[in-house]
Amino acid sequence: MERKISGIGMCFGEHIDADGFHRCNKCDEKTILVTTSGYWGVDEEPYKSGEQLQGGELPDEVFVGEVSGHWCPGCEMLVSLHYGFE
Repeated sequence: MERKISGIGMCFGEHIDADGFHRCNKCDEKTILVTTSGYWGVDEEPYKSGEQLQGGELPDEVFVGEVSGHWCPGCEMLVSLHYGFE
């Protein structure tokens, strides 16, 4: 399996100021970079609600790539989301 995604980003409401800080468009507060490990857990009912599979049929977690974003502490919301995988 070949993976070609090198990066995708969605901005919901932030901008970069003259000093290079990411800021919220709504309240203008500096945003905080947040990241995940890149591993996501597999749900207990992965295919259909109510259908539980026996252990060992699926992995407990899968590597999905790097997921990060910027969080606004003033609005308490994610204002951007970025995904990278190579």
